[in-house]
Amino acid sequence: MNPDVQIDLYAVLNLLGVVQGLLLAYFFTNRNHRQIPSNLYTGLLLLSASILSFDSFLGYTNYMFRVIRLNDFSEPLAFLIGPYFYFYVYSKLTNQKPGKTIYHYLPAILYFIYMIPFHVADESIKYNAYINAYHPDLEFQKMGDGLNFTDFLGLHDHVNELIVLSLICYVFLAFRIYLQKRQSVDQKTQNFVRISLIFFSSIILLFFLVKLFFIHDLGDFIINSATAITIYSISIRLIGQSLGFKGSSEKYKKSALDQDYKDRLLKKITR
Repeated sequence: MNPDVQIDLYAVLNLLGVVQGLLLAYFFTNRNHRQIPSNLYTGLLLLSASILSFDSFLGYTNYMFRVIRLNDFSEPLAFLIGPYFYFYVYSKLTNQKPGKTIYHYLPAILYFIYMIPFHVADESIKYNAYINAYHPDLEFQKMGDGLNFTDFLGLHDHVNELIVLSLICYVFLAFRIYLQKRQSVDQKTQNFVRISLIFFSSIILLFFLVKLFFIHDLGDFIINSATAITIYSISIRLIGQSLGFKGSSEKYKKSALDQDYKDRLLKKITR
C-alpha cells in the first residue's frame, strides 16, 4: 500500500515558490524583457529551477505515486542550471550573449538521450527508483512485462556527483569572467554580480552538503527551500523597484505645473 499524500507548510511554500518562479520566468522571457540578454537567462534559470522544484514537490508529498511515470523527468534540467547562471553573469557584464552556447547544452541533451530507456521502461522501474529515493523502507516491486533499464554507464546512479561537478565548473567560469570584465561596468553592477556569485556558490555548497549527509533524496527539501527563498527575494526586489519607479513618477507628476496655470503665468510675465 502506498503512503498517503502529505501536505504540510513546507509543501505549500514549495508549491507557491514553484508558481512564483514560473511567473517570474514568464516575466523575464516575454517579448518586452527578453531583448536584454541577462533577463532572458534569468528567466530560463528560474524556469529550470521551478520545474526541478516541482519534481521534488511531487516526490516529497507522495503525489509521485499517482504520476509515477514523471519520476525523475526533470533531471536533465539540472545540467542547465550552471550554464544559465554563467550566461547570466556573462551577459550582465557585457550586455551580450555568449558565443557557441550549443556546447553548453550538450551534457543535458546527452543525459536526456541516455535516460530515454528509463522513461519508457516498465513502470516498476520508475516505482522502485522513486521509493529508493524517498521511501527506502518500502519493498521494491517485481519487474513486469515491460522494458528493462540498465544503467550501464552508471550515470543515473551518480547523477548527483555529476550535477555538483557541473555547478562547480560553471561557477568557476562565472568568477573568471567577472574578474576579467568587472572594470568595464559600473560599481552597482559589479556589486550585484559579486553578490550573485557568492549566493550561487553558497547554493552549490548547500547542495553538496545535502547530498553528502542525505544518501537518498530526502534532503531535497532543504535545497528547495533555498530555491524558494531565492525566488521570493527576486520577487521582493522587483516589487521594490516597481514601487520606487512609481513613487518617482508620482513625485514628478505632482511637481509638474498645470498647463492653464503656466499660460496665465506667461501672460503676466509678458505684460
